Amino acid sequence: MNSSQKLPRILVVDDHLDTVELTVFFLVKRGYSVARAHSAAEARLEAAKQKFDLMVSDIRLPDGDGIVLMNEFQKAYGIKGVLVSGLIEDGNAVESEGIKFLPKPVELERLFQAIQSLMSSAD
Repeated sequence: MNSSQKLPRILVVDDHLDTVELTVFFLVKRGYSVARAHSAAEARLEAAKQKFDLMVSDIRLPDGDGIVLMNEFQKAYGIKGVLVSGLIEDGNAVESEGIKFLPKPVELERLFQAIQSLMSSAD
């Protein structure tokens, strides 16, 4: 991404508060504008309030499935995303056009690389 390109706005969705705060801190330090949600319902509220280019979401949310949420957001808003989970079997067949999977604990540099890859890929 060159310096003339606008960095994407990112929504981080996870019910584990420390994970959200660490991820938000890391992404803000990289210059991204980041919002947080701790459930699928909160993510929907945030998406209704502002436009996001990308979402980072846990697969297992207290009130829903992150895969379903990601697909919903792709269809409704055209955003790309990174799905994360501590259960490797959750990663089977979730990667598709505009969606990457990373196992937890997420290595923040790998997350950054996944975001860059998604944002540089052709729409």
